[in-house]
Amino acid sequence: MISTNTLGTLIDLYMDGEPDWRTSGGWHGARNEYPVREGSRNSEADNMKYALRDLRNTIINLKVGEDSATRTGLAAASHHLEDLHPDHFQPADLRAVQRHMIGIGLCRNQVNDRKNRILRFFRWMVSYGHCEQSTVDRLLNVTAVKPHYPGVRESKPVKSVDPSIVKKTLKCARPIVARAIGVQMLTGMRPKELVSMRLCDLRMSSSREAWEYLPEHHKTEHKRVRRIIKMGPEAQTMLREVISWRVSQGELADGEVRMPRMGDDDPRKVWPWNTVNGYYQAVSSAAKRAGVKWSPNQLRHYTLTLANAVLGLDTAAQVGGHTDKKTTQRHYVEPDNGLAEQFALKFG
Repeated sequence: MISTNTLGTLIDLYMDGEPDWRTSGGWHGARNEYPVREGSRNSEADNMKYALRDLRNTIINLKVGEDSATRTGLAAASHHLEDLHPDHFQPADLRAVQRHMIGIGLCRNQVNDRKNRILRFFRWMVSYGHCEQSTVDRLLNVTAVKPHYPGVRESKPVKSVDPSIVKKTLKCARPIVARAIGVQMLTGMRPKELVSMRLCDLRMSSSREAWEYLPEHHKTEHKRVRRIIKMGPEAQTMLREVISWRVSQGELADGEVRMPRMGDDDPRKVWPWNTVNGYYQAVSSAAKRAGVKWSPNQLRHYTLTLANAVLGLDTAAQVGGHTDKKTTQRHYVEPDNGLAEQFALKFG
């Protein structure tokens, strides 16, 4: 073993790194490994920080005569899990972290995601010799929190937005916001993909009927899948209007030719928002003026549900950029009871 550090000191090393990481067994830090990308609300480093914060804040009870590990029974003393040595961390401790996360109000999906990030942290410790592989093997026996677990909160499912609500919002939205809503609704792209759109990522050749948008970054890029978003004539018209307007304002002058510097103020960006949150606020303000409430992510659910109803699940999965059709069917496509209604009217 290289280190006898506690979990707390190793969490700091994992997140921030050390200058002399070659000898310390650390690296350049998760904050640098997972930087915040343009258009993102947060980064994977933030997600890791929250998961490990829950680990640090969990208090364990010790039975009489025990100086490590969590056990049930009468408590002789208590302390935080961050004071443990990694190899003293037991499955009961990980379950205690799960209960702590449920207690602070996290939904079931968040609890399971953070538990998996804690396991990733332990695998990192194994790779640098801070704990034994047997520790990770023990923790893998801790199952995910199942539905109807006592006290756990289920996340509220995202429903597709009603087109009539979108129509009301468009009447109260600024032109640039209305065009963004229209393009997202016609293509089914994620809000982050819309905000991150740049001129250099668009294939607008006149030789093809449909334009193509290839985002520089997307949600499933870790699977080595190229995301290609197709845009038809109506979406093309909206984009032309936005690009022409921004050129007239001097915001995109020669943007494709000069290849200007990258950054939040990159002139090549098609839309004016630097973050997804900015786009969400713009849509929310327009919806509030129209007397309705909805979020841009609901547009994606509407588009994929429509694609499934008209052209089938395979098409909906391709529009959504999913590598597995089950993801589309489980999370995006809402059930269509039309056939059941026809059966009931004819035979019921």
